[in-house]
Amino acid sequence: MPSIQFDRPHCLTAKVAFAVAVTPVSVAGTGDVLCLMQCGCCGEGLIAKVNGNDARVWLAGQLPRVRMPDAYSTAQPAGSPLHIPPNVASFFTPGMDNVRRRNFDAAGSMFRKPLDTALRVIDLAEKMFLPHG
Repeated sequence: MPSIQFDRPHCLTAKVAFAVAVTPVSVAGTGDVLCLMQCGCCGEGLIAKVNGNDARVWLAGQLPRVRMPDAYSTAQPAGSPLHIPPNVASFFTPGMDNVRRRNFDAAGSMFRKPLDTALRVIDLAEKMFLPHG
């Protein structure tokens, strides 16, 4: 079966191979072909639409121009909670990105910096407002 490479927003894998999971289906009246494709990394699927002329070329083993639905075109950026200071958020976001990519060891290392920064902010606040005794 034919395959093609995409950046996969679902599992955040760059240039992963997608294989056609079932026989492509022709779209009535357009000549286009819809293909259910399966991610070679996470196993999730997506639907790709291939122009009718390109589908023939693709099925012959060459690379077509494939348009994916907008819902699958971009990954959502990793974010941080709204209530934390910007300096802590800047350290927190890379950790969240690694959690989404299932790089847990890297994420753990990256979360140490926002914890350290946040605890310093809390410590300074306590020193400023609590009486010294």
